[in-house]
Amino acid sequence: MSEPVESEEVVDHPDLGGREGIVEYLRLQVEGPRHGPEELLRDPPTREYLVGVLYPQNTDTASSLQQEIDDSRVGSVGEDTPDDPITLANQRMPASVGLSFFVRDARELQVDLWAAAYEEVKTEASGDESPKSRRKGWARSVLASSDDPLTETIVPSAPLETTVLGGRAILHAKWREVGDSHLVTVSLLNARKLSGEGSPPVSDCLFQVGFCCRVVSGVIGEYPRAPQLREDPELQELDLLYDGVRGYAVGHGCAADWTESEPGQASEVRTSFLPAFELPAIVPRELDFDVLDASRLAEGGAARDIVIEELRQFLSGYDQWRLEKSDSAQLLPARLRSAADLVLEKTRVASSRMAAGVELLANDDAAWRAFRLANLAIGMQFRHSQADLGGARHLRDTITMPPDDFVPESKFRWRPFQLAFQLLVLPSLTNTDDDWREIVDLLWFPTGGGKTEAYLALAAYEAFLRRLRDPDRGAGTAIITRYTLRLLTAQQFQRAAALLCACELIRRRHEGQLGSQRMTIGLWIGSDAVPNTFVKAHEAFEEMRSQDKPENRFQLERCPWCGTEIVPTELDDDGEGCGIR
Repeated sequence: MSEPVESEEVVDHPDLGGREGIVEYLRLQVEGPRHGPEELLRDPPTREYLVGVLYPQNTDTASSLQQEIDDSRVGSVGEDTPDDPITLANQRMPASVGLSFFVRDARELQVDLWAAAYEEVKTEASGDESPKSRRKGWARSVLASSDDPLTETIVPSAPLETTVLGGRAILHAKWREVGDSHLVTVSLLNARKLSGEGSPPVSDCLFQVGFCCRVVSGVIGEYPRAPQLREDPELQELDLLYDGVRGYAVGHGCAADWTESEPGQASEVRTSFLPAFELPAIVPRELDFDVLDASRLAEGGAARDIVIEELRQFLSGYDQWRLEKSDSAQLLPARLRSAADLVLEKTRVASSRMAAGVELLANDDAAWRAFRLANLAIGMQFRHSQADLGGARHLRDTITMPPDDFVPESKFRWRPFQLAFQLLVLPSLTNTDDDWREIVDLLWFPTGGGKTEAYLALAAYEAFLRRLRDPDRGAGTAIITRYTLRLLTAQQFQRAAALLCACELIRRRHEGQLGSQRMTIGLWIGSDAVPNTFVKAHEAFEEMRSQDKPENRFQLERCPWCGTEIVPTELDDDGEGCGIR
């Protein structure tokens, strides 16, 4: 092996482009080796790489998780003991990795193995450095690679454990008869053990581990599911949803990947620590309903009786789709029909609830008015989120604002699921005695699909409805929104703030009906991210005004309504231009 070269930068991969290049780059960062097969690291590889590492046995036995698959289920791997291969795969510092899969008419398996190890070395001094300045490093040695693996043959009658990779690992295999076939679990264990407590020596760990299993004869079939699990209604629905999507292995301490040779059969199964799957984008169907135009639903739009009739026609399209699905469900295999019946019942309930929402708008004047005003606010928010206004950052006094009393043109259109969700929720949001009041309705759609607008519309509806019912007492906290990611919080707060600007302008137009108290929005995310008292906020503001290039301590970088920058890149000599006037 040639002399390892110390690396500081990530190896360039000019041949990797697009999505595949990004995935490969990520894999090299978290699994390695990111500097090539003979890399030399300055820091211990246990700090550099997060996955694909097998630690010595007994490293963290006390923190092992409950056995992933017990003996009562198909796919069990043995007793729940501290040195069980699968128990060792479930530790915080796993000592093993494994796969379980189903084989038919097979009496022999071939397993390709690979792994690497790192040894501590001293790097040579360079240039004018003295010999004493030599640094410690970690040199990688290849035990076997995925391009040139170590191949082992396993048969049911062979010993349960085989020492592999030069004595550094143990290959563990267990065959269980299932009828005339076998359920096989193959595990790779770190052969070294650690007695006592403390961090394991890096030289005792294995890195970039993995293996691939193939049958010499016979086939790898679909992985069976325990019969008792098929009684779970949720799993039955998943079977229906993913009918035709087959699984051939279960990973222990890793993900399982495979190569499907033909439907129902796989040619090989393999470990994966960074599984990747291309999920096609979900594109909503374009439906030609005039009622999807938000300006048609908004105050100043189409007349009430026209809108109600158009909403009923909109729902009739959903009912027609339900009937078509009901007919096609009769053609499904018998094992899927009970799940299909459950799904069809849910669609019937959804249709009933949406119809109740339309009738609420037809008969409840306050609900109808709140719905109209909410759609007006959404249209205004959409217009002011464009790049010429609040959608981009602008210098002070460079914006030409549209009039406050404008009625949005027909530019924002609801996607069918957005309008349907609003109709579904309206009755339980409006009436405290509604049968669905205690049910949490989850709106699921991939990122960028339009969830935000749907729930912002309902938030505006709730705020307007409270004030229409009681202008004086309808103010106060009406909606609480919780976000889980800081970046998402800032972006969503900007959009919600734009909606509240629209709601406040509408309130000013109808102060007699909507009350005299302003509509406002607040943000609570902890004092590390933003000042959470008026005193701290004032101190942060004054500190910004004293800086030549002020640092924004507040979440909003621009006005959500017009886009004027709240904290400019540079301040004038007198400190003006900071904040909204």
